[in-house]
Order: sequence, then structure tokens, then C-alpha cells
Amino acid sequence: MSFARIYIMDLPILSYKETIVAAAKKYGRIVISSPPASGKSTQVPQMLADAGLTDKTIAVVEPRRIAAKMLARRVAGERKTRCGVETGYKVRFENCSGPDTRILFLTDGMLAREMTEDPLLKKYGSIIFDEFHERRMNGDMCLAFCRRLQRGARPDMTLAVMSATLDEKELAVYLSPCGLVKSEGKNYPVAVNYCDKESEKLPVWLSAARAAALLVKRTSGNCLIFMPGVYEINRTVSELESDERLAGFEILPLHGELKLEQQEKAVSPGAGRKIIVSTNIAETSLTIDGVTSVVDSGLQKTARYDGGRAVNTLFTEPAPLSSAKQRAGRAGRDAPGICLRLWSKNGDSIRPEYSEPEIKRTDLSESLLALKAAGIKNFGELEWLTDPGEKAEKNAEDLLLSLGAADKNGGITGTGKAMARYSLPPRYARMMTEAERKGCPREAALIAAAAQTRGNFISGGKNYGGSDPADCARALARAAADNFSEGVCSRLGINRQQAAEAWKTARQLAQDVGYPTEAGLREAVKCFITAFPDRIGILLSGYRYAITGGKKGTLENSSAAAGCGLICFGRAVEKYSGAGTDISLSFAAGIEAEWLSELFPSEISVREEKALDEEMRIPAVLTKTYYRDIAIASEKSFRAGKDMSELIAEEFISGRQKFKSWDEKTEEWLRRLRFTSAAFPELEISPLSEEDRKLIFCDICSGAKSVSDAGNRQVLPALRDWYGWDICRLVDRHAPERLRLPSGKTARIIYPDGGEPYLDIKIQDLAGLTETPRIAGGRVPLLLHILAPSMRPVQVTKDLASFWKESYPKLRPWLARRYPKHRWPAA
Repeated sequence: MSFARIYIMDLPILSYKETIVAAAKKYGRIVISSPPASGKSTQVPQMLADAGLTDKTIAVVEPRRIAAKMLARRVAGERKTRCGVETGYKVRFENCSGPDTRILFLTDGMLAREMTEDPLLKKYGSIIFDEFHERRMNGDMCLAFCRRLQRGARPDMTLAVMSATLDEKELAVYLSPCGLVKSEGKNYPVAVNYCDKESEKLPVWLSAARAAALLVKRTSGNCLIFMPGVYEINRTVSELESDERLAGFEILPLHGELKLEQQEKAVSPGAGRKIIVSTNIAETSLTIDGVTSVVDSGLQKTARYDGGRAVNTLFTEPAPLSSAKQRAGRAGRDAPGICLRLWSKNGDSIRPEYSEPEIKRTDLSESLLALKAAGIKNFGELEWLTDPGEKAEKNAEDLLLSLGAADKNGGITGTGKAMARYSLPPRYARMMTEAERKGCPREAALIAAAAQTRGNFISGGKNYGGSDPADCARALARAAADNFSEGVCSRLGINRQQAAEAWKTARQLAQDVGYPTEAGLREAVKCFITAFPDRIGILLSGYRYAITGGKKGTLENSSAAAGCGLICFGRAVEKYSGAGTDISLSFAAGIEAEWLSELFPSEISVREEKALDEEMRIPAVLTKTYYRDIAIASEKSFRAGKDMSELIAEEFISGRQKFKSWDEKTEEWLRRLRFTSAAFPELEISPLSEEDRKLIFCDICSGAKSVSDAGNRQVLPALRDWYGWDICRLVDRHAPERLRLPSGKTARIIYPDGGEPYLDIKIQDLAGLTETPRIAGGRVPLLLHILAPSMRPVQVTKDLASFWKESYPKLRPWLARRYPKHRWPAA
């Protein structure tokens, strides 16, 4: 008897076979809640296939490629067939199935692709959504699509949703009427411990290796270590292999980037004890026998929208408590076990209970494009288990519209249909469709593949012509030509592992991938612009750029595009610091203004702007070419005219320039005007307003050829012309500039703003004047500042007669003694 048959004999799910098949026949929809290791992923598809519910293919939708491939091989082994015949799998860039395949394991992303190619999914009789608790966006979308399909054009289709940790009641209501099967598991008790504070501070791989070395001494089985990603797995494996205490153990990594044979080796039984270091693929999707101890890093990769790179990507985050529970349970499948969590007990309180559905944390434009390609215009045409929300849908719709993938009515365009054929985010799918048209698909494929890698694909590389995307394409091709040797990758400044991954992606995107041509790269950069029409920047100074949308950003100084006058950038990250926020720009290419006119003629506008030449200070006309809201080109010309005079006048109105003749004499005349206005309200003389001032300045500057020409012009005549002869005559009469004295001399009358008009006058000059002089037709007496020869006042008065009669007789003797050389009027 084969190992596979021994393995399935006591699987808990088998006792529910009749219930599951009966529910599927009765309702056509079934929800199965079953703990890990119960056998649901391998057995339920076989139950439905053997029950004769359909003569079409049974699709088993998995959230992960590694699970789809390994489950397909396991089921094929159980059915004593070769994988790819009766049972097969289909994942991104790999298809191991044929015309006779009855059970097909595929990823949710592949099912989404098939929806666009065949909206009726005619080849499938049953679709099983496995591990649905992960709540992937594609899983939610495909289930909503299939639910609609089953209630419409495909009532013959059977739907099943399975999970180890799921709110099965909520899902049953969503699929109602449906069958609900809740299977019990068979687990042994697991002791859960937490690490101390010192261990919590260590790098997670070091802490995990030390914990594993201790746990394997206390147990007799295998040890399973959970790490968030490949980097942490490799570091942990290195630490374990260097520990002499673990010399007798087989240490194996487990993640989706390994070859299938390596993955099988990690999960299959072996003669000795093993330590498996895995991503959360081993949490529920795959069962590993003989595990009696678990080390849980408490971390996982969570898909979120990376606005900087405009792609959905994976971030390392704390795993929720539901995941921690599932991980611990892996130690109790065959015997009592132990789990050590690499965080303190208090850390549980800051962890969420469940993971947030992807539909609430990722960009939805790729999913919306898939739906449009399948005949669904918008999210509102489907009923969702979790509603995506209006804002997220609008953002996705706006992006597809800007990329030319959708029209204003929500329908898909020819470009959108072409984009939907690529397993890429919409921006890079748009780049590839444009590359097909321009004949540069291999160059564009290299750029798109490099852009999909996480972290820094290239750093410190050579500058090959002002373009980061082109640099990446050249570097990737050079590294591939030398089989990604460590030395070459180091010299090129690229990450060896990520480069190899990117090369594989590029080869799937374009059949003929080789070393790029310069002409091809030039065209590929144009295609790159079509992916990022909203990310254009014009150089301000240094590394600062004005970018579309009225913002400013700083290009990374290591960018090959640094210093280019006009750029298109693929990444934009808002960074916070003590000085505020800034937008960091990277993955940029220097571009030409003509390219924007060629690619986006409707986004180009030409405007004339009047300005003063900074050096010559004469009016100029700037003819600016705008792409959206940024000026990408400018031409200067000089011409005269009224509108140009207004431009000069604005320099004086704003105060940036001054008229040379706007002096104290001009100000004094305006003060006399204001005095006359206040003294004779019945004349309704209006003081100079701000609006009057602007108009007068325009009159003065009329016909001026330059700021200098206008600045030399006379102001007072213009003011007098503005008010007219009658008002000027009244000012001269009632607010005279000077007062004639009996001696024949004249004295200047001072008109202070907000004060009384006054004279500064020496006693000798008052001789013969007996009464206080008056102005404004006798309405206003002048305030007299009576001065001694030292020009210091001896009295301030508006009653001159009293001064002569009372004050002067007392002052005269003192003045005569103090200033004996002066003649003093008789008292």
C-alpha cells in the first residue's frame, strides 16, 4: 500500500463525505469549516469528482501557488495517476494540466484571468474555494462573480467554500440557501510559551534558532519554524546550520520560490528528524507530519497597496491571533506538543483577532479591470461578502480611465482588453500593451519585471543615459548573460536573488528576452510614460521637481535621471521628518517634452503669460506649453502694448518699484488734499483711495517701454490731472502751501495726517502780525510753534494776540539777555 493511502485512512473529513455530497446535490452551494490537517483540501475535491455531480472539471482555488502545486501532486498520487493528467494545477506562468484533467488546482489569480477569457467559466462544473479565511482580493472577487454566475447563466455550477478559521455563519448567509458542514479536528494538547524580553529584542532569525535548539531537546518529533519571508527563512537556516547542537537534524526551508522537489522534501516524511523553516504556507494550506514543536516569529507578509510603487505588495506585519492559534496547533497533530512564541505575553493584546480582508487594504484597479474584461462594469453589479467601498472603487475607476483601459461610461476599451491579458498591475500592463504596438516588448518586459521586485532591485549602478528603468533593464540582461553570478551582480549594483526572480518574470512577459537595444529602450521609456501619465516632473533646482497635481518632490540623488529637466517617475513615497513632509521620487527616466505631446495630445495646452524680464526689466510674453498643470516648455518674446504697460504698473502698485518723483512734495500735496476734504465735507472731495492709486499708476506707466522708463516719470502732475483743475484750485486756496507774512517773507505750512496744520516761525518773523492766521476760508486757525533763535519753541499757541499781550512782555527781557545780538520787536 502506498504512503498516500496510509495517510488518508483516518482523516477527520472523510466521516463527513455523505453529508458533503448530499449538501452539494441539494443546494449547489456548501460551506465547509474544518481545522487544519483534517484533509479537506485533498479529499473534498475527490468526493465531488467521485460523486458524479458533473462531467466538467472541478476547480480548486488556492490562495498560494505552492499549495496549488503540492496539493495537485498529492491528489494525483492518491488517485494513482501522474500529475497533469486527471489531476493537475495551473499557476502564474506554469500550466500542468491537459484536456483530460478533472480536478484542477489553480490560484485565485488564475481563475480571475480565466474569467476575462471565458466569462461563463464553461469548462468548470464545480468551483471549490479553499483556505478562504485568508480573504484575498481575488478570492473575494471570484466568489462574488461565481455567485452571480450561478444565480444567472450557470445554475448547474456547484460552489464550495472551505476554511480552517472562518466565520462560517456569515458566509452561509451570503451564499444562502446553502449547506453548512462543520468538521471537528483531532489535535493533541499544545503547551504555549512566550519568550523573555531579552530574546524579544534579538533579530528574529537568531531568536528562532536558539529557541529551536532548546525545543528539540524537549520533544521527539520535527520542529516547524514560522518566518514571514524568504530573507528571514534563509537567515534562520544559516543560524541553525551553524549550531553544533543541531548536527543530526535535517534543516529545510519551505517557501514558494523553491523548486517543487525541494518543497516536497520539506513536507514529506523522512528517516531522521527535521527542522522546517516555512512561511505561513504551513499554517493551514499544507500539512507536515511528525511536528511536535513550533517556533512562531509572530510575523507575516501582508498584501497592501504600495502607493509609492503603484503596485500591491507585501509588508512584514504582526500576524493576527487566529494565525498564532493555527500555527501552535501544528505541533499537536500527531502527539502532545509545545509552541514557543517569539514575543511577550503582553504582545497578544496589540495583535488583531483576524487579518483584515485584502479588499480593504489593497489597490482594486487590477480586480476592476478583470471584472470589466469579464463583462462587469463596476463593483456595484456584484454582491460582495465585504463591500469594497465607494472611495476605493472611484480610485480604481479613475486610474483605469487615465490609462485608457476604461471609458467614461465604465465600459472596457480595446486597450483595457489587451491589458487584462497580462498578470501585472494595470500600470505595467498598460506599458506592455504600448510596447507591443511600438515593437519593444522585450525591453518593456525587463523594465516591468524589475519594477515588480520588492525592495531595491538596483542601487549604486552605472548611469546609462539618465534613466533608472533603462539602467535596470540593461543590468538585468547583463546579469542574466553571466547566470547571475555574485561578482557580476555586485559590480552592477543589483540584488542577485531579486534579479533572478525578475528575469524569470520578464521571460514570461515576452518570449524573446535578451539584451535590450538602445532604440528599443528609448521606445520602452515612452511606453513607461503611458503607465505613469500622472507622474511627470519638471526640474526646479538641484533635485527638486514640480510634479503634476500641484505638488513638489525630491528625486533621489542616486537616480540616473538626476539633473534631467523633465522626468517620468515610477515611485513616489511621502516621507515625514521634523521639517514636515516631502515626496521622494525614484525609478525615474529623463524624457522629452515632444514625447508628451505625441502620447497625450489632449493633455497639452498652450498659454500666454505676461511677465517682466528679470534682467532687462522690460515686459515680455512667455508662451508656455503645459502638460496638465506643469509647464514643460517656454518661449519668450518682447512687445509693447497697453496690456504690457499694466504689467509694468503692477511693479509700482505692488511696491516692488518706486517712482523717483514720488517725494515729500507729492506726499505734502496729498496731505493738503486730505485736509481740504476734511475741512469742507460739503465739497465731497474724496481722498486718494487704493483703487484710485492703481489707476493713476496705470496712467503714469501708459506707453512705458520699461520699468526704468516709467520710474522716471512725474507723479504730481498725474495726481493733479486725476483730480482736475477745480479741486486743485480749491486745495491751493484753502490749504495753501505757504503763508505770506507782513515782512514779505513766506512760511511753510505743515499738514500732518491726523493733526492740526501748523507753522514753525521765529518771533522776529511774526512782527506786524497781530492776529492768528487762518486757512480754509477762515475755518481753521494755524497752530503756531513760536521759535527762539535756537529754533526751539518758546510757546505753542493758536492765540497770537494773547501771546503779544501776555507772554511776550515776560519773555522779551530773557530773550534779549540770552540772544543780545538779535533785534527784538517792542513789547
